[in-house]
Amino acid sequence: MSSKKKSFWPYGIALAIFTVFIACVVTVIIAVNNPVEMDDFYLQKYQNVDENFIAIEKEIAEFNKRFKVKLDKDRVNMGKDFVSVVVTTIDNTPVKDAKIEYLITRPDVSKYDKKGKIATDSNGIAKIEEFDFEKIGRWQILVKTSVDRYNGFNKMEVFAR
Repeated sequence: MSSKKKSFWPYGIALAIFTVFIACVVTVIIAVNNPVEMDDFYLQKYQNVDENFIAIEKEIAEFNKRFKVKLDKDRVNMGKDFVSVVVTTIDNTPVKDAKIEYLITRPDVSKYDKKGKIATDSNGIAKIEEFDFEKIGRWQILVKTSVDRYNGFNKMEVFAR
C-alpha cells in the first residue's frame, strides 16, 4: 500500500489571492467613506495654482518684503465670534484700503467653510463678520491680501474654546 502525500500549496495560493482581494475591497470602502478634501490655501482652483505656482510664489515673496498680515487674536469663543485681520507695512504703518479675501475653515473638512471679501480701514484693520465657530478646536483662516499690485497669501489659526 502506498500513501499519497497531500500538497497544501494550492490552498496557500488560493488563500493568498483571497486575502489580497479582501484587502482591495476594504481599501475601496475606506476611500469611499473618507473623501479627499481640496486644499484652498491660495483661494483658487488647484489647476490654476498648479499652472502658475512659481509666479504665485514670487508674488508672495514680493508681498512679504513689504507687508505683514496677522490676526488680532488667536483664541475665539464657541458660537458667534469674530476676528480681525491687521495689515501693516514692515515698519508697522497701517495699510489703508487693502483688499482681503478670506476663507474660514476646519483643517480636516470643508463642511464649515465660509468665504468673504472685506477691506481694511484707516487703521489697517479688517473685521471679518461674525462667524459661528461650531466646534471646539483648531480653525484656519486663509487670507489673500491685495495692496496695489502686490498679493500675499497667509494661513493663520485660531482656537475655538
